[in-house]
Amino acid sequence: MKKRKKKKGGLKYIGLISIYLVIIACIYYGVILLQHLASFKDILAVIIIYLGIVDGWKYLRQKQKIVRLKSSKDISRLFSISAFVCNFGFLAYVILIQEPVLIFVRAFSLYTTLDLYYHCYLYYPYKKRFKPTFKIPSLRKFIVNTFQSNNSKKRL
Repeated sequence: MKKRKKKKGGLKYIGLISIYLVIIACIYYGVILLQHLASFKDILAVIIIYLGIVDGWKYLRQKQKIVRLKSSKDISRLFSISAFVCNFGFLAYVILIQEPVLIFVRAFSLYTTLDLYYHCYLYYPYKKRFKPTFKIPSLRKFIVNTFQSNNSKKRL
């Protein structure tokens, strides 16, 4: 009788658990605001939090797909790195205007896009992946290769 491999601990579900905790906190915060006859600005803040969660959730779903298939073949690396750069710019702007709701939302989206790109790096279908002398290229080389055009870059 074959022994089954044990799955890794709860680390694989940490992103999903964090999203559910944030959603529960947002629902609680929304109910509290509505109980105290919240102003339009407060209601808009809750809506923005929900939209930010949905923004981060789409990157989390992409990461889950990569982990499930054990390959980032169908995921655009350029898309994930450009989403990270955009979220970093948005976060810098909202820190400048000091709006706590937007800082929270942008930080969450920044985390999920960085996590997506990191998993693209881990599960990228490298050219010699299953050869005995295979070694994953450095993250710097991976990032540079992401920004090169298809005609000039070498396959990793």
